[in-house]
Amino acid sequence: MKPQAIIQRLRNVDVRRWPLKAVDAGLAAVLLVAPLFYGGRHDIGLLAYAVIVLATAVAWAVHRATNEGSASPLSGWAAALLAAGPALLLLQLTPLPPAVLGVLSPELADRLTTWRGDANSFGAWQTLTVDAWATRSSLATLLTHCVLFLVAAQRLKTVGDVRRLISWVGFAAVGMSALALLQYASGTKLLLWCIPLPYRDVSRAALGSFTTPNHCGHFIALGVGALLLLALRQREALAAAALRRSPNAKPGVSRDELIRTIGSIAALGLTAAAVLLTFSRGALLAYLVGMAVTLALLGWAGWVGRSHLVRGGLLLIVAGVALSLLQYDQVSQKSGGVTLTGIDDLTDTTDRQLVWRANLSAFAANPVFGYGAGSHGQVYPMFIEEATPVHFTHAESGYLQVATEAGLAGLLLAGGAVALVGCWCVRGLVGAKDRDDLALWAVIAGALGVSLFHSIADFVWFIPSCLAPMVLIAAAAMRLHLLRDKRPLWRPNGVVSGGYAGVAMASACVALLVAPAETARLRDHYTTTSVAVNRYNSSLFAKARNNAPDADDQILASRVYYSDEMIRDLVEIVRANPQDAAAQLRLAAQCLHRFELAQAQAGGGMGLEAVRSAVLASEFPSHEATVEWLRRAFGEDARLLLTARSAAAHAVRLCPLQGEGYLYLADLDFLAADQLPGNDQLVEQALSVRPQNGSVLFTAGKHRFQTAQIDEARELWRRAGRAPGNHLVKLASVVSLLFPAEQFVTDFDPDWRFTFAAYEFYRHRGNETDLRALAVHATKLAEQNQLTDTPRHAAVNYWQAATIHEQLGDLPRAVECAARAYEIEPRLFHIRRGLASALFRSERYDEADPHIRWCLARSPDDQSLRSWLEKIAKHRLMQRDASSPTRVARRSLLASPWDEPPTDPKQDP
Repeated sequence: MKPQAIIQRLRNVDVRRWPLKAVDAGLAAVLLVAPLFYGGRHDIGLLAYAVIVLATAVAWAVHRATNEGSASPLSGWAAALLAAGPALLLLQLTPLPPAVLGVLSPELADRLTTWRGDANSFGAWQTLTVDAWATRSSLATLLTHCVLFLVAAQRLKTVGDVRRLISWVGFAAVGMSALALLQYASGTKLLLWCIPLPYRDVSRAALGSFTTPNHCGHFIALGVGALLLLALRQREALAAAALRRSPNAKPGVSRDELIRTIGSIAALGLTAAAVLLTFSRGALLAYLVGMAVTLALLGWAGWVGRSHLVRGGLLLIVAGVALSLLQYDQVSQKSGGVTLTGIDDLTDTTDRQLVWRANLSAFAANPVFGYGAGSHGQVYPMFIEEATPVHFTHAESGYLQVATEAGLAGLLLAGGAVALVGCWCVRGLVGAKDRDDLALWAVIAGALGVSLFHSIADFVWFIPSCLAPMVLIAAAAMRLHLLRDKRPLWRPNGVVSGGYAGVAMASACVALLVAPAETARLRDHYTTTSVAVNRYNSSLFAKARNNAPDADDQILASRVYYSDEMIRDLVEIVRANPQDAAAQLRLAAQCLHRFELAQAQAGGGMGLEAVRSAVLASEFPSHEATVEWLRRAFGEDARLLLTARSAAAHAVRLCPLQGEGYLYLADLDFLAADQLPGNDQLVEQALSVRPQNGSVLFTAGKHRFQTAQIDEARELWRRAGRAPGNHLVKLASVVSLLFPAEQFVTDFDPDWRFTFAAYEFYRHRGNETDLRALAVHATKLAEQNQLTDTPRHAAVNYWQAATIHEQLGDLPRAVECAARAYEIEPRLFHIRRGLASALFRSERYDEADPHIRWCLARSPDDQSLRSWLEKIAKHRLMQRDASSPTRVARRSLLASPWDEPPTDPKQDP
């Protein structure tokens, strides 16, 4: 093309349309690009989502500034809800007088006994939210959704715009399905082939770019209605083309039309396959609900005949029956639910029900404004009936989480939003004048059904990339409603319609989200290190149980190394974001842990309790004198104690529900430079906000024991023994010194976790009576658990009993228990290894061989397994030599003349 022609074409381009195209690109990026950043759940993903919305808002503001025309009308009710949501969160962040706070949030006033503003307290707690930083982050997310709704609602002006936006939702679902299937088929263990997820094996389910398979399935399910409508449109187009006749009397179906039809059907199949391979019951049911609602309404609109509706209904019924017959609980173990202590235990129905009941109790105790957006992870432990091995950052139900975090006010706003969109759908379906409009309303209603249904047992509303498509669909519903109603209730002023308000709000959101995103890499490294140290130490503990000579030194060295790594990460995190309450608490815990490790490395150094006793006995005249003595005694390690106390004080001031922080302050009371509540008050406060936390119960019991409150200490330790967690090792070490095993079993009635933790310490004591008592108890627990709904616990109990019996030399009993454990859980490594060990030591080599080889294939560095296999090979070689004819002949020649001859002549060589 000649330069003059290019210049002329550029002159003819309408530059004023570029901002509008940028707006369309931004809306498409919300669906296609933002989900690639962890689905928006990660801090970096949330920032990416906010930046995309900000860019879209800026493009809309530029478009409004460079083009004339009136603003698109908005629904007055929608405008009111858009203003009320952020206003509620701002109210939660606003400092209130204690009297007002006591009326609006009575539960906080009762629980926070050290926050009543008197002399020996932390002051007066003044906000409705218990975690201001989490609420500010939630406010930023909510404002981002509001800006997205405003921009999309004003950009959509025609039915064609609505139809195009809905088709984008379908295309996004297809793209995510293709990505999820490709990633799953590749077998990679990294998200998007480059990002490790510490708590999840990506290869076990179709995740796409999300961190959990159920959220990936939800994102896909939101687009099933749009894809279904697309397939029906293509089918009608193909049927209409088939009626046309070309001059040579051949059907007039073009190749492109045929390809589009096949492609639309293949897209539906692709999404169905992806949802199935998420192994998520909730996602699959939500997908089926979306398809059922859309199909039913399309049938009512005349898009689908009765025969097709019957076939679709039968297909849905068959899918539901197949879901039951295939025992989806077992199939879902593909997604990672086969480990004893992994993060996938959160799919345990019992744990989920415990969290639901805790949220109901929290709502009943504080029903008006809740405890603050984003505070669920801090609130539910106050009300949970028993501790769980998993920390639930969300309520596993969108409705319950809204109730807990925002109370009745939040439920009214969320219910109002749902009712408003539902009202638009009903009015649209009833008043639609043509089948095309009915089809669009069917798709919108189907997506709404997916969101409402899946939120019953999941927190999809709190995943930005799962809620963003629904925000866009809601904006489309409002525009479609107003185009037909012709009675707009509110026309935005120049600030709103011009996009300036959206730009301002989105800019504020980005500013709030920058700090967490800056520290996201450090938090990821901290999490990865934390998981690595647990896994590495597990292997070292296995070596220690096998009496490896250097195992103890390796365990100590690894703990020191990893602790230093985590402290460096946490120091950088709190330096960049000092308002992060959780990071402050972790820093305090790691510093105390590192101090204890330093004393262990010193070989008999003073532990924290000994240091506290020495300082209190010395009665130093001032805080400075205490610090000076610590520096002389411990050198640079003294800084760990000072950092721990400072971080613990910051942690409880930022979030008063962190019970561990109060106990850290109680342990470090000898460093008090300011006026704080006494130890008894700190312990009571910790128990008030964390009544079921095992670590809190153990440390509180230790403080009670130090003040000679023996019965209270024993009761707290008994409760701590029922709670899962790393505190069980410390608790077991204490009770093994104070109680014989028979009394321990009688007084504490330990569960399977506590029993084996105690076994390790009683084993080192070497008392056979203690070990037999534990073996009997472990077998009893196994028999009880096998009769209940916890067979995996029964398998672990049998494995524990087998290990103890093997230690005692009762090999037949060890083999019996190990075999029963293997029958229940044949895929768990430590159970299979326990059976191999019992069979090998019982000299049942042929039976032990396949189990040893199975374990060695999964743990090739296990030297014990290799040595067992070598001994089995030598034993078989000796047997082969002993049974060979040559060896027998030689023995006959060397036999004495008075040796007894064989009774059967055929046996004589």
